[in-house]
Amino acid sequence: MFKDVAVIVDGNNGKAGAYASSLAALLGAHLTTIAVNIGRDFEDFAAAEIRYDMIVAGRENREEATNKAVEQIRSEALSEDVDVTSLWLDNVGDGGSAASMR
Repeated sequence: MFKDVAVIVDGNNGKAGAYASSLAALLGAHLTTIAVNIGRDFEDFAAAEIRYDMIVAGRENREEATNKAVEQIRSEALSEDVDVTSLWLDNVGDGGSAASMR
């Protein structure tokens, strides 16, 4: 039936990660977490006159929450003997983006 289950993780997933992990275990499927960290362009913050250190701190907090959510999902999936791959997508805010797989 289904061989792959994907869940998008942004740090605010609530039950989505646990549901995806359980579904993958039930189906005998592979689970992929897709961690998304999309920041707003710096120009938006500059126009609002927000200090740069506050922008960086906000971004770091979002990244930390996303990483924590991914690790929780991975832990749940591995405890259910589900094979897990994690993909990180990062918008660097200058029109560029980066991706990495773990």
